[in-house]
Amino acid sequence: MFLGSGADPTFRHTVTALAERGIDGDIIDLGHLVLAGDFTLPLDSTPGTVQLAGETFHLTAPMVTRLIDISSAAPSKELAERARATQTSIARYLRTLPWEHVVGAPWDNSNFSKIFQLSLAGGRSWSIPETLVTNDPDAARAFTRRHDVVYKGASSSKTWANVFQPADAARLPLLARAPALFQERITGFDVRVHVVGDQVFGEAVYTDSCDYRIDKNAKFKPMTVPPEVAADCTNLTRAMKLVLSGIDFKVTGDEEWFFLEANSSPCFQGYDRRAEGAISDALAEHLRTL
Repeated sequence: MFLGSGADPTFRHTVTALAERGIDGDIIDLGHLVLAGDFTLPLDSTPGTVQLAGETFHLTAPMVTRLIDISSAAPSKELAERARATQTSIARYLRTLPWEHVVGAPWDNSNFSKIFQLSLAGGRSWSIPETLVTNDPDAARAFTRRHDVVYKGASSSKTWANVFQPADAARLPLLARAPALFQERITGFDVRVHVVGDQVFGEAVYTDSCDYRIDKNAKFKPMTVPPEVAADCTNLTRAMKLVLSGIDFKVTGDEEWFFLEANSSPCFQGYDRRAEGAISDALAEHLRTL
């Protein structure tokens, strides 16, 4: 079973890549489900059902899911509320299934929370930059005086990392309405590590930008992740009850690894293409074992 949005490039890549590897299944589009479907989702491990386009689909593991928030694209307030309720309900249902049989994070705050991830990431082979999550402008101001700082959102919404500049101090009062994450800036190159089950795929990223995702000239190079870091990446992924994760690091000139965050629903298609489909190979291999 594939459950996600046809408007989502990562979901389309996942479905296509797995089909090319012989992994087929029913596809439930979230938009169609919100607009014209219905569902029954027992929370006692009884198989759920979806009614869509005159058919009934049974929601049983294994499943490949991408429960992105589509409510902002809804044409009315009522449909936006229905979209949010649908995704929340499905996420709660997915949490009743064996977690290793669901590829894709449940749509809940624990797996998307950077604070939660940092709490799980501590005490491992890597370091963690000094971090502050706050809605207190004075606490943030004091933190930026002690460190060269990168800041970003602390919620489940997609956010960009920015270097804190003196002009940003005037915006700190906005924290009273929306807390943010402030982090000691680490100088070095970026590494994205994708984990699929017990398999680990590393890629180094070289850029002059704070956030390499906005740098069209960023350079990517496959790399072997040190064994102790690789083991901790797989252990962290299990601790988050995930099969697939994308974990971000900074690596300094003296090869010290700094954990930044773990993406529970990573947009992995670009990394997969550069790796000649190795991540999709691992996903297909995992699904065949279930």
